[in-house]
Amino acid sequence: MNTIHANYASMVAQRSLMQQTRLLEQSLTRLSTGLRINRAADDPSGLIASESHRSDLVGIEAAMSNAGRAEQMLNAADAGLQELNTLLLDLQSIVLGAGDGTSNSGLDPTIRQQEIEAILEAIDHVANGTTFNGQQLLNGELGYVVENKSVTDIKSLQIHAARLGQGGASSVPVQIDVQTPAAKAGMFIDVDSTNASGTFFNGGGGSVTFEFSGTLGVQQFTFAPGTTITDMVDIINSFTGETGVEAAVSVAGESIVLTSSDYGSDAFVEARVIEGEDAGVLHIYDGDPGGGGAPTGWPEYRSEGSDAEVLVNGVLSVSKGLEVHSMNTLVDMSFQMTELMNLNQGSTNFQIMGGGASFQFDMDPQSDLVSSLGIESVTTGSLGGYSGTLASMRAGNTANLIDGDTDLAERIISEAIDSVTLSRARIGAFQRYTIGSSVRGLLVAMENTTAAQSQVRDADIAYETSALAQAQIIQQAAMYALGVANTQSATVLALLG
Repeated sequence: MNTIHANYASMVAQRSLMQQTRLLEQSLTRLSTGLRINRAADDPSGLIASESHRSDLVGIEAAMSNAGRAEQMLNAADAGLQELNTLLLDLQSIVLGAGDGTSNSGLDPTIRQQEIEAILEAIDHVANGTTFNGQQLLNGELGYVVENKSVTDIKSLQIHAARLGQGGASSVPVQIDVQTPAAKAGMFIDVDSTNASGTFFNGGGGSVTFEFSGTLGVQQFTFAPGTTITDMVDIINSFTGETGVEAAVSVAGESIVLTSSDYGSDAFVEARVIEGEDAGVLHIYDGDPGGGGAPTGWPEYRSEGSDAEVLVNGVLSVSKGLEVHSMNTLVDMSFQMTELMNLNQGSTNFQIMGGGASFQFDMDPQSDLVSSLGIESVTTGSLGGYSGTLASMRAGNTANLIDGDTDLAERIISEAIDSVTLSRARIGAFQRYTIGSSVRGLLVAMENTTAAQSQVRDADIAYETSALAQAQIIQQAAMYALGVANTQSATVLALLG
């Protein structure tokens, strides 16, 4: 049928041409942008998935940036602690040199004390001057805030980490319960030997030489018959700093109880008779020979202390004498119990209300999984250990070199070195395991998320090139067909002519 009012063939060719033109434009757009989804109409469901992946990538990049800044901040703290360690070693050298005895100058202790004062000032300068982006790192600002801690129960406390979530708990409760108390090593020396004289009696024999050993060293003591029990105790105690052995008159008043100066399984007391013990007489006992019961006499005897069993938030902790270290899901801390709490098998509690250095390594900005690390103050008023702080070494204080206790100074420095070393080790462990593992996990997440986003959003260049060539060919064919279709109506004129 030939008409001049309707050209069906032309309409078909026009529709095909429009379709191919749209496909051509789509392929050109995808090739020019490299994206399969350039607007929501391209793939609505794919757009939702793509934007979700993009959001995840933003979170991952932010978390990696946080990890990088945390790494640099802790590097600054470690550098400050390393400098403190060098200063402490210099301090130790000066104190150890003070006991040399080769100098005849009365000014030597004063000069050495001046050196100590200069080093202590340098330590405070490092502690107060170590900063990162305006944040003080070593002066206690990154320590934890503790409330309701009883000084009659807890002698010293260091909080290393606490689970304080930015969207979770605002405080961490700590409950401490002593299940079994720590004990000192102990034994008895029979002084009176049932002679009811209150003086040393050797069954009619002469003097006796004992050797007493403890965690600090060994010393020999010779006691003659007639030496009073109190004099014997005083003599033994005058060497406690060298032996780690303490003496006291027993309850029965006829023997001396020897105990270790420290608590715990590392503490011990060992006694033996070197010479002079009268035949048939034993002076060393595992119990009080005058206190009833049936103690056993020994020519040589060793007693060891025992560690405490302490629960922190219901979890058994690691203890060494009165020193306890606890790691549980809520808190990582070290503390020293008082003797009163230990002997009474007491309980105590306190709250960690905040503080510490908190780091967000989670890609979810709403997550409350915050990694936390506490950095205690290392100023001279805080740095030290159970024997005291470095401030005790200043002029006029108990551990100064002019008229103070140099043995105490040595112990304080040794404990301060251990404290700084442990702080550096904790920082290093946090960097290696917490930050390092977080970064490795984030890198894997970034790879997978990027791959997933590319799968959804990116254009397949090979496919789009093929589609472009196909659209171009079909478009040219449609234009040729449209031209032919438009000439069909002209054949009607032949019939009219």
